[in-house]
Amino acid sequence: RTRVTSALGEIVSPGTETMFGYTADELTGRRFSRLHREADHPHLAMLMDATRLEGIGFSEEFEMVKKSGEIFPVMLSFHPLQETDGSLQGAIGVALDISRQKQLEQQFRHTQKMESVGTMAGGIAHHFNNLLGIVLGNAELAEEDIGRFHPADKFIGQIKTAAYRAE
Repeated sequence: RTRVTSALGEIVSPGTETMFGYTADELTGRRFSRLHREADHPHLAMLMDATRLEGIGFSEEFEMVKKSGEIFPVMLSFHPLQETDGSLQGAIGVALDISRQKQLEQQFRHTQKMESVGTMAGGIAHHFNNLLGIVLGNAELAEEDIGRFHPADKFIGQIKTAAYRAE
């Protein structure tokens, strides 16, 4: 049913051959649903029916399948070519490989997550240092109050040593 067609007959561009790994002869006259994941076939059929019956085109993201079986993301635009009387003359489809774009989006999201983690860690470290400052300040005040020969002095010294190490 659905074929890559134009007013001149069936045409497969060299770019399509390169993108999908099929020769023009392997694609010409064949359903291009073979280039889509089977799970997408019902949705694709609905879009194609709308193009054929109602003259409505579409641009949508799909995962398509190369001859090798590799699945890759594309932005697929498919639009009807109509005669002046409104009848359907054919259709034109363009698939743009967006693998690199998807990869960059994923890297960007990862970078954003890492920045968020870094900001959060910096905030936690700042808060922790503020708490350590309070612990050290109170330990020094307690040390002054109790004097050097008080039995608790060695414990206050341990508190101060641990707090300085944690800074």
